[in-house]
Parts: sequence; C-alpha cells; structure tokens
Amino acid sequence: VYGGEFTLSGGEVSGNTAANLPGNNGVSVSSGTFIMSGDARPEGVFLRCYDRITIGGPLSGGMTVIDLEINITASLSNWVGKRILSPDGARKARFKLGNAVSTNTSTPTPITGYTIDESGYFIAEP
Repeated sequence: VYGGEFTLSGGEVSGNTAANLPGNNGVSVSSGTFIMSGDARPEGVFLRCYDRITIGGPLSGGMTVIDLEINITASLSNWVGKRILSPDGARKARFKLGNAVSTNTSTPTPITGYTIDESGYFIAEP
C-alpha cells in the first residue's frame, strides 16, 4: 500500500515478499491506508513512519503480527506515543508486535519492552 488505500474485509494475504524488506509480509503500508474487517487474515503488516492499521468493522480472523520500520538514525523509542491501531484499540487482542526492521540493514530484531495499549498506541511497557 503506497499512497493509496487497501481494504481487506475477508480472506488471507500471505507469502508476499516486499521489496527491501526481509522475510514474508502480508501487507506493507507506506504513506497509505490499510483497513481491516471481517475474516481478514494478513500474515503480517509492516508499518512505515506514521502509518497505521484502521479497523473498519468487527474482526473474526486470526492473529496479525505488526512489524515496525526503524532507520539508522532512529530507534523504537521514536514510535512511542504513535497510534498504530485505530479506531478501536479494544480489538488489539488480535494483534501482536513482531520485529523492528531497518530497511538500511534488512535485519529484523524482535520488539521487546513495548506493547500496544487499549487505545491502539505504541507504548513502552511499565
């Protein structure tokens, strides 16, 4: 999703390989809008910069892993306070944090010490 909008209201997205990203990602969001609802099952979602996942209705699909972009001059602390799920953070139980991925090195690092709060914001664990 680059500069556009993608709505996934059912079905599965898996086995994709996004350019400049390690491993397989269901959906890569960069300067676009990704909306999920229904039985949507993306294998994973890679968020860049200030992008987020918008929940467009009840979810009945399985767990979705969220990977976050970092770059050589930033760290995960730059994501703290940013909303990565909207509008309904109560559905955060269907999402878990996966890796921080630097597009400069293409090396994934497991995200630890952070979580998604009830309003969908990325926060440091207490």
